[in-house]
Amino acid sequence: MVTTTDKTNRILIIDDEFSIREALSVALKGSYDTQSASNALDGLKIISSDPHFDIVIMDIKMPNMDGISALKEIKKIQPDTEVIMITAYASLHTAQRALQCGALDYIIKPFDYEDMKNIIHKGITKRKKLIKTEEKHATLMKLVQKRTKDLKITGELLKTLYTYANDGIIIMNKAGVIINANEQVSKIYGYREGRLLEQHIRILEVDPNTSMLEERMMRLLNGEALLFETEHRKKDGTLITLEISSKAIQVDDEVYIQSIHRDITEKKRLQGQLLHAQKMESIGRLSGGIAHDFNNIVASIAGFTQLMLDYKEELPPDVIELIRMIEGSSKMGSSMISKLLNFARRGQLEITDLNVNTVIDETVDMLERLMRNIEIIKDLNHSIPKVKADRSKMDQIIMNLMINARDAMPEGGKIIIKTDLIELSGKKLNISTSVKEGHYICLRVQDTGLGIPEDNLHSIFEPFFTTKEEGKGTGLGLATIWGIVKEHGGYITVDSTVGKGTTFMIYFPASRTKVLVIDDEIPVLQLIKDVLYKNGYDATVFADPTQFNDFYKENWKKIDLVIVDTIMPSVDAASFIKNLKSLNPHIKIIALTGLSADEVEDANIVLKKPIDPLQLLSSLKGLSS
Repeated sequence: MVTTTDKTNRILIIDDEFSIREALSVALKGSYDTQSASNALDGLKIISSDPHFDIVIMDIKMPNMDGISALKEIKKIQPDTEVIMITAYASLHTAQRALQCGALDYIIKPFDYEDMKNIIHKGITKRKKLIKTEEKHATLMKLVQKRTKDLKITGELLKTLYTYANDGIIIMNKAGVIINANEQVSKIYGYREGRLLEQHIRILEVDPNTSMLEERMMRLLNGEALLFETEHRKKDGTLITLEISSKAIQVDDEVYIQSIHRDITEKKRLQGQLLHAQKMESIGRLSGGIAHDFNNIVASIAGFTQLMLDYKEELPPDVIELIRMIEGSSKMGSSMISKLLNFARRGQLEITDLNVNTVIDETVDMLERLMRNIEIIKDLNHSIPKVKADRSKMDQIIMNLMINARDAMPEGGKIIIKTDLIELSGKKLNISTSVKEGHYICLRVQDTGLGIPEDNLHSIFEPFFTTKEEGKGTGLGLATIWGIVKEHGGYITVDSTVGKGTTFMIYFPASRTKVLVIDDEIPVLQLIKDVLYKNGYDATVFADPTQFNDFYKENWKKIDLVIVDTIMPSVDAASFIKNLKSLNPHIKIIALTGLSADEVEDANIVLKKPIDPLQLLSSLKGLSS
């Protein structure tokens, strides 16, 4: 390996004759940087400590070590240093051996200094070319190493993307036979990993679509990229809806088809629910208007009929019979109104305990691809309790609000979705109806869009009211949301500034009352926890007052009620309860005691031990109502 240095054209002269060393040094002075040694061993020491010599001029016969041996050692230390041998006629054969061992050339004594300079110039030129070649090689090797590393990183990234992608990725040959598929494909279609390999893509198709498959394959092989929706069949026969993006790619003169499969079955279901809800809202509004007028008519008929029947003793039997027929008809009319309204409402809600954050995450994941140039920020409180709600209705709320926010930001912007647990007690909402006090899950959806003019704010929840261009909005979205929120016992408010954005705040009643229990008797704790859990309360229990206090200080805003044992070692019940009240004056407290009730201050209710589960539940219900 050639080593470069700032010092160039350096020559080391090794000769046991002082006159030759001096003569060469004088002759080369000015053109070269020279150094000399009187024997081979000293010369080797110089080269070992400073190997950056271009040329070594060395006598072939010297005491202690001959020139051939020294040449071999020099080549070990610095292989690219050129060596010129000085020899007499008698050692010409030895000089030829030196050439075989790697010497550049030899010159015969007495030599001409110009000849020596020519040989030196040849050696310097040769070494410089070698240095350049080695430098180019080193640069090339570095480039190769960098490209190799980059390719390896790219390969690993592509492998990771391919393996862990949320979408299924299928590679087919030009005949449509699957030659590779990632793990997500197995999850989408329900096949064990690897079972789809060597199968024709037709295995996934629904029969009516096979002709379209052939057409798509031809278009792909002709270089067209396709994006389409289709139905496929899972291994268990279930039909799913997919969005497929396909393109032909060429690798080593072979053509393959790459398809990215995105399962949009749930998305289509939610869209269908949304469209249905909008239709039902329209029918519901129409039905409500008809029902109002029709009910007035029916009520009048029923009322007057009843008045006439009050005089039935004075009326002929045939007239009474006619009145009875009118009464029956009015009841039939009332029944028809009821059926019409039931149809408009679609049916009963499917209420379950829902984690609002989970619904948000899943809906955002589904809609995120549709939100071009829009940044979605989630600020979710993961310690909020669940709500009792219909999952499909919750999907509709979040989907509608996000789509409205997107439409309000044609140039892009931000959607901020936030959840939190709040207490509505004396806090007034900017709505016309009265608000029931209690804990609520607050869903906040904020955009940075165009905003809503103040004159329109009072009308936005009315069916068919819209500020969008004709044909681009039905005006049913917010009306649907309002209806759903009302069905769930919640409230919705809106705050908007033109040019700055809009914020919707939805409040759903929290599903479970959060109860904190402290008692040093483990069996009592277990009894209370079991009773509360079976009756729908969220109970956290502690036997250690210190741990209880630490938890209460960090979470007091989320605690609805505390159950406190007033007889615990090293605990003063009155001070303990006062500390709870000092942090939250509104906290409701049930005290458990073996003493008389008047000895427990600041407690809302005092229960005597042993605990009666029914009495405990009755007390909880009374404080929670």
